[in-house]
Amino acid sequence: MRIRRVQRAAVFAAGFAMAVGGTALASAATAQPAQVRGGQQPTGIQHVLLISVDGLHQQDLTWYVDNYPNSTLATLDHQGLEYSDAMTPVPSDSFPGLIGQVTGGNPKTTGIYYDDTWNHDVFPAGTTNCSGPVPGGEVAYTEADDIDQTRLDAGQGLRFLPGSILRMTGNPRRVINPANLPVDPKTCQPIYPNQYLKVNTIFNVAHDAGMVTAWSDKHPAYLALSGPEGNGVTDYFTPEINSQAIGYLAGQDWTSTNNATMQYDSYKVQAVLNWIDGLDHSGARPMGVPAIFGMNFQTVSTAEKLPVSDRRLQAGRQGPGPAAGARAELHQHRDRPDGGRDPEGRPDQQHGHHHLGQARPVPDEPEQPEPGP
Repeated sequence: MRIRRVQRAAVFAAGFAMAVGGTALASAATAQPAQVRGGQQPTGIQHVLLISVDGLHQQDLTWYVDNYPNSTLATLDHQGLEYSDAMTPVPSDSFPGLIGQVTGGNPKTTGIYYDDTWNHDVFPAGTTNCSGPVPGGEVAYTEADDIDQTRLDAGQGLRFLPGSILRMTGNPRRVINPANLPVDPKTCQPIYPNQYLKVNTIFNVAHDAGMVTAWSDKHPAYLALSGPEGNGVTDYFTPEINSQAIGYLAGQDWTSTNNATMQYDSYKVQAVLNWIDGLDHSGARPMGVPAIFGMNFQTVSTAEKLPVSDRRLQAGRQGPGPAAGARAELHQHRDRPDGGRDPEGRPDQQHGHHHLGQARPVPDEPEQPEPGP
């Protein structure tokens, strides 16, 4: 793997892991002490923020940095390291791609080839009698595992959605229906996503060192990041992206329009900001700034897939060059966590009502402490 060195900032280092089909951005900071159990005092880099951007290819990032040299992405690019030979697993997709990033393993090692596969060595979901030959079954770690995949909270039952979504449980296991999971022939018990993973993750390593961790993604099935022991991630935020998009036409999920996807991504941005502030994803309980944390963005991926964006920008691939529509949507999305501003820094009247203000907690029943995984 070739590594291109660039100038390092005085107070933080940033790294890029580039891959065809997706990009991971890692920013490491030393400004605040990491939360460590047992009173240990860490040294050096203390916090790493990992950002996964579905659909952001290296050529797209290069184009954006060249055209917007004063953007946050350009700043990270100039002050960090670029890993130009990194590759995604094959087939390339969100689930196996992220698993590869946080484990360092290929699909043969991790056991994760895709988010929906067939395994000859499991019983089908719903099996309660595991006697006789193992017939094999579907292993789907997708929205199909939710208690209710039509709801943004995956079936938790929160009131006042989407405004209350930050009150969603930090333990995805609570909103996964075990009847939808493949069954282990040895125990005749459902196999949760983290139990299907064959190796530990960077979150497990941090947890074993007494550190706090956090992650936000598009399905509760990303519980897989907690590793086989189930304890890798301290706090999750996993609103269901394929649920009915509230305020949009019936049958439209949060990927049906770019506006909806930006609104959805903004909820996860708010969770990350709460973690940076040393709180849990809801912003209601102190947790300490995580040592390793991050989120997945979907807006670029949506811009690539939809034939026309909400601003009538042609999306998808246009000829041999980078995804023009995706670049345009990234251009629009820049600085949105700061209140919905356009690329020139002006308030965005069209999109401003979609962003973080809607994601703040509203009065509701007190949530009980999370049980262990």
